[in-house]
Amino acid sequence: KIISDALFQEAKHVLMPDGTLIFVTDDDPYSSFFIECSERNRSLYKQAEEKKDVPEDYGTSFFHELFVSQGKTIHYHEITY
Repeated sequence: KIISDALFQEAKHVLMPDGTLIFVTDDDPYSSFFIECSERNRSLYKQAEEKKDVPEDYGTSFFHELFVSQGKTIHYHEITY
């Protein structure tokens, strides 16, 4: 899995201040795992938010469009460092 404590730590080092990490998934357990990881690493970032709609800076993704067209629930998470 790409989501890990190490990812949150590395993002802190590579993102500029107020930079964002956006995580998008259609998998409910993986979304929950992301939330658990983000809570464990709360001291590293300013804000965490689960969004209802596509984050402004998300861009496009073949899989996002495919899963939305199939009616899957998409989880959008945004972490601001």
